[in-house]
Amino acid sequence: NEGVNISTNLYNVIASDAVFARVNYLKTKDDNVRFSLTPLAVVNTSKGIVVSVRGDSISELNAHSDDIFTNWSVSSGNFSGLGLTAAKEEAGELTWGTKGGQAWTQLGAKDEDQRTKYGIIVRDPKSNGASDRVVLEIPGDQLQANVVVKGSATTVSGGGVTYIPAKITVNTLKDTEVSDPSAYNLILVGGPCADPLVERVSGLGVTCSGWPLSPGEAMLKVGSNGGKVALLIAGTDAADTRMAAKVFSDYEDYKLSGAQATLAGSVNAPTVKSRS
Repeated sequence: NEGVNISTNLYNVIASDAVFARVNYLKTKDDNVRFSLTPLAVVNTSKGIVVSVRGDSISELNAHSDDIFTNWSVSSGNFSGLGLTAAKEEAGELTWGTKGGQAWTQLGAKDEDQRTKYGIIVRDPKSNGASDRVVLEIPGDQLQANVVVKGSATTVSGGGVTYIPAKITVNTLKDTEVSDPSAYNLILVGGPCADPLVERVSGLGVTCSGWPLSPGEAMLKVGSNGGKVALLIAGTDAADTRMAAKVFSDYEDYKLSGAQATLAGSVNAPTVKSRS
């Protein structure tokens, strides 16, 4: 990845919103991203460096609605640190928002990368702030996305096959409210000792007296249910069932396959013990 290096001399720059640097990088031009020095409440002890951002047009991004503001301490005419205290991250030393607005979002204590509307990435503000620095990655053009949300009639094509999603109705029922399990496609949460309905689905082959797992284990199992299908999400106890539900909700992370997965661990650290 290409980066942008900005080198400038602030000597004799008057702290009154004076622009001292502009970015020219690919399609990001000098009118898009500019750096300026501005006085703070106590002019002699602190100064602000503002990254002012605007789009190529108002319809893309209003001027000064996406600015980054950094607060620097000054001592004997030199920058002495980021924020009020050097070598320490502070929430208010790095903020984002609209110039002249009343509410700025504080970023200085955030420990994850942030991205502005224009697409500037602010790298790990907390860690970099503790080292009295601000790390920005400026893109070669304003980032934009076209998001389309459509209803259930949306057609999705791929691999020569066309799929039309069908709307389904989900009913939440107690086991005592299901007279005929084979009348439903079922998702059963909890083992057969807690949910008698599990034993009534013969395709699962799971009973309370014959529960095959130990404490700290759980299962995800798919079985036939007459002309329909049943999915069992169950553990040896309630905590193990929560572990199974966690894996099911994040199934893409666990590469599940086959009709059954045996799980082990805890809700915070589940693992797939076996697949079959």
